[in-house]
Amino acid sequence: MSVTRETLRQLVDVVDTKDINIVYQILVRFIPEVVPFADEVEAIAAANESIEQFGTVDYADINWD
Repeated sequence: MSVTRETLRQLVDVVDTKDINIVYQILVRFIPEVVPFADEVEAIAAANESIEQFGTVDYADINWD
């Protein structure tokens, strides 16, 4: 089942008034406190693609000296 924003809005409309605060507390956890810049989103996407293609380096394999 694919949930849409409209479905969520409709659900919020039928929540009992005494439970609104609980619903708010749950939903607010999914909103980032800081909105990332476009270049940050691009950098994360590039890093994820690199990890998919090449994997990662184990911490123990890094020469820290």
